[in-house]
Amino acid sequence: MTFNRAFKDIFGSELTEKGYKYSAKLGRFVKVKNDELIYSVGYRNIPAIYHNKKCFTITSGIRTVYFDGINKCTFESTESDLQVFSSIPEWIEFAYDELDMYDVVKNSRSRVKELVLPVFDNVKDLESYITFAKRNHIDVFHYSDRSAMDSLVLFLTDNHEDFEEQILRASVNSDENFVRKCMYEYLIGPRDRVYNDKKLYKRALEEATRRKKENLETLHMLKAI
Repeated sequence: MTFNRAFKDIFGSELTEKGYKYSAKLGRFVKVKNDELIYSVGYRNIPAIYHNKKCFTITSGIRTVYFDGINKCTFESTESDLQVFSSIPEWIEFAYDELDMYDVVKNSRSRVKELVLPVFDNVKDLESYITFAKRNHIDVFHYSDRSAMDSLVLFLTDNHEDFEEQILRASVNSDENFVRKCMYEYLIGPRDRVYNDKKLYKRALEEATRRKKENLETLHMLKAI
């Protein structure tokens, strides 16, 4: 049995009953909720540190149908390794050989059930998606005046927050003034420019409608839904 086959069989027994579908073209399990939220669970091979062993980690993430293009790179860039979902600092990887591969993949599935799926269960709409993304990939909201990445979600949820919590968190290891400058330049400033320009705002909502239709069609083509 190949590793990919083991991954599909073992994770499929858990995820398909939760509405996920394996997309061979994307190489991961995908679930679309309410024609808006896109959840995914995949894996990434990493360098092995043990002799005669191979190694991998599980990657998981959420994005929406309003993202600027849906393809394999979209998923890879918006997924995080397992340790991001853990409440304690730990590096989570899985080493295996041909003899114990099946059991190791089952163990990785158990960690996904423990760490990832409860987080995903709390992301039920666009508002809770913003909360999730602020902690994991806040950069998906950058340059909303260009409708970049997943930034259109800000306008679909009428988001006007100051992101103070994220600024303070990022300032723990950086200069606070620098963090504030970057947050304004990349996120708050572009968003407010759209709100202050009726034409830009109208264009953003129209683009969201167009993307949703296009991305859902793409997901069907990729056999992810």
